[in-house]
Amino acid sequence: MSATARAGWLAMLAAVTIPHLTVSLGSGGLSVLMPLLQRDLGLSTVQVGVLGGARFTGLIALSIPAAAMVTRLGLRRSVVFLQVGFGLTTAALAAASGPMTALLAVAASSAFFAAVNPATTTAVVVRFPMFMRAQAMNTKQMGVPLGTLLAALILPAASAVVGWRGAFVVVAGLSLVSAAVTWVLYTEGAGDGGATAVARPQRTTPWGLLRHRPIVMMTALQAIMMGAQVSMLAYLMVFLVGRGVPLGVAAGYMALLQLTGVCGRMLWGVLADHVFDNRRRPALASAVAASMVGVAALAVLPEAAPGWMLASVSVLLGLGLMAYAGMIELVRAELVVPEATAAATGIAYTLGSFGGVAGPPLVGLIAESHGYPTAWAAIAAALVVATILALLVAEPQRATQVGAAGVEAGP
Repeated sequence: MSATARAGWLAMLAAVTIPHLTVSLGSGGLSVLMPLLQRDLGLSTVQVGVLGGARFTGLIALSIPAAAMVTRLGLRRSVVFLQVGFGLTTAALAAASGPMTALLAVAASSAFFAAVNPATTTAVVVRFPMFMRAQAMNTKQMGVPLGTLLAALILPAASAVVGWRGAFVVVAGLSLVSAAVTWVLYTEGAGDGGATAVARPQRTTPWGLLRHRPIVMMTALQAIMMGAQVSMLAYLMVFLVGRGVPLGVAAGYMALLQLTGVCGRMLWGVLADHVFDNRRRPALASAVAASMVGVAALAVLPEAAPGWMLASVSVLLGLGLMAYAGMIELVRAELVVPEATAAATGIAYTLGSFGGVAGPPLVGLIAESHGYPTAWAAIAAALVVATILALLVAEPQRATQVGAAGVEAGP
């Protein structure tokens, strides 16, 4: 590979990773600073879950229209526009005066995030060849835990100086800077890495994809994983602080979790591309199983758990719940023709995000009535089902791809 080609791949990889990083800095900031919002805005335990789940309301309402917008506007303009919108709505969160205004601001920011995954996932599928694709997909999804890691490392200290409102203003400014950087790096329409199969132009009808059983299974898997991930992120800090762990120390465990998530995404990508010989299912199933074990460990955690135990659980959760996303994005994308990637991503986030919205309040109700161990056990039980789905889903290399209308696409 020439130096020019390598520079082009790296610039493209940065262009699809940076948006995830900055958006996740804001989303992760909500999790990290949630104890402060709960105190200052007078949130109940259930309201904490509602606010955490509100990050996914836009994904439910707008993922399919956002996928259509990506097709109409192009990848570059869509991602840049949505980063600007996310920055402005994050600034609105900083000005929230109570639970309702905070809820509206978070829901609005989620609407702008809706097109980021359809755009960046499509870019990876059409720009990167198969032998690089799992690593590229996991690298761009690595922006999610990396952004949350930065939130855990930076925002508690920033909030100590300028308050949680000032911390969100900083995040809003960084999102606007990220939009400008993406505009410079993203060169739309060049460097096609080749499709998984020969593609034919087809009518874009996202709901037609639900006639394809592997897509239905992947959507159900995404709903469970998003519900588990958002619930864990919404309550983990509150759970640890409630057990007497200082806020700064709890943020350190969150940082370890996110750092492991960053490394885990790279690990699953390398395993899928090289160790498993481009087979995707073993890496996906392993990440989902690690999620189940990590949450089950939270359920049996002793009251005065030593630091090494809390760190070990954080590592497990990082390898699972914070590292699975790249593989689920890749498997779903490779089950359809490239023209249907945005539509498949849109339908997955539209339906899968119900898990992210419904999961945290439900977990909050269980925690209030039966305690956190029972709530963690309920999530672990759901993840057993997710592990089974991951083991049964079709291997993309052995499955016949479908187009946007749900019709099988052949050579």
